[in-house]
Formats: sequence, C-alpha cells, structure tokens
Amino acid sequence: MSSLNGYQKDAVNYPGSALISASPGSGKTKTIVERTKKNLKKSEKPLAIITYTNAAADEVRRRIEINKEIEVFIGTIHSFCLEYILRPFKWIYNWRRIKIISYNQQKEFIDYMNVHFPERSSFNIDDLSKIRPKYNGELDLQVEWWHRLELHSFASYYYQFLKKEGLIDFNLILFRSYKILSENKFVSKSLGSKFQEILVDEF
Repeated sequence: MSSLNGYQKDAVNYPGSALISASPGSGKTKTIVERTKKNLKKSEKPLAIITYTNAAADEVRRRIEINKEIEVFIGTIHSFCLEYILRPFKWIYNWRRIKIISYNQQKEFIDYMNVHFPERSSFNIDDLSKIRPKYNGELDLQVEWWHRLELHSFASYYYQFLKKEGLIDFNLILFRSYKILSENKFVSKSLGSKFQEILVDEF
C-alpha cells in the first residue's frame, strides 16, 4: 500500500461507505483493489466488487490473491444481479428459469424484422440495446431512433419474441433486479447481511 497517495490511503482505511471521485487514470481501481486486499485479511463475510466490463473484472481478479476461505465476487453488474438477486429471488414473481438471449438469437430476431419490414429501414443488433424499460416498467422512448418503424412497435415485436422463446436480455436483467429490490425490502436486507462490503468500480 506504500504506492498509494494520502487520499487513496484514506479511502482504503475509511471505516464505512465511501464514494471515490477522481479523473480517469488517477488510481480509483487500484484503491478498490487495495481496500479489498485489506478486507480479505480481516473479513469472515463475502466481499463483492462490481465492475463495468468483463475485461475490468479480469484485471481486478488478476491483481487480487483470493483467499479461498472467503467468498469474493468479481464481475459486472449484470452477473451480480443474476447470481445474487434474479436467480435466487425469481420465485417472488413466479418467473421461469432464466435464459439469456444469445447473439445468434438476437441475429435471428433482427433477420426476421428485416425480412418482414424491409421498407422500414435496416435494423441491426445494436438497436436491441435501445429497448429498455424505465424504473416504472414503461419503455424508455428518450433514445436515438432513426428507423421508420416506431420504437414502441419494434419493442413490442421484440418482447413477443423473448416471451415466445422464454428469454430475457441484459436490460431486463437490470429492470427485474431493480423490481425485486425496490418492491421487496427483505431482499436488500438479505444482501446487506450477506456481504461485508460491496465495492462498485466505475459507479
């Protein structure tokens, strides 16, 4: 920890919740890694580090020597939600077994739309990321959308496809996890009691 500056050492040793705000490349991830290393020496509860990308998770994992006696989650927000919120608590809403849409299934849907709506401009897989529910469950229409087929119509076809195939996508992972947490306070209490600390990189 000698390579850390004074502010970083303060963040590593801070006894409670903390928000680290600094410019890119200034060592925020390094500070999170050092705080985790310190907690691993004294914690008996699981720790979690939530990252923005899988590549970032791999980098954090490379820097930390995991103590096999303590559970440590290192991964993206989607994988955290799946493992600790959506799969364990899907029973609350009688949701079926969770299957995440694959790239080939996304391509299958896009090919279907381009065949059946050729006059409405060409769709691509990136368009699917624009179909996301707001906190209240309504479709977020505040996105850039240049196709002649309206977004809500495109989304309707997409959700029908997901339902028919028994699938969910990454935006639905986040929405359903939010729904579980916001409507069932015992779930957040359960997570709070399970983990010694949850650290979020690129918050």
